[in-house]
Amino acid sequence: MSRNYCEHAERLGASLREHGLNVDRGHEVSSERDLIELVEADIGVAIIPDTSPIPQTLKRTAVDGLDARRTVHLYGVAGRERTAVASAIMRMLRGADWRSSKRDNGT
Repeated sequence: MSRNYCEHAERLGASLREHGLNVDRGHEVSSERDLIELVEADIGVAIIPDTSPIPQTLKRTAVDGLDARRTVHLYGVAGRERTAVASAIMRMLRGADWRSSKRDNGT
């Protein structure tokens, strides 16, 4: 199953095909909640971000070799005064080394 609003669905599907998985016969869902409920009802499998909350009835596992990177953009209006907190967050995000970023939550 896949979320029809996922901006990386096509790239993720191609990556799964490269690993020998047939993903051409599947279903699209319009909400993450529906996706999780269908997986919980044992109607399929899904690859979702590790930041998405899931019920205790489901288990997560890492998939080695699967390219599931996302691009996140930070925008700010030029010339507009920012709060101290917003400025600090922007400096921290700009200064981070995102190339080596990998989340390991032990699941």
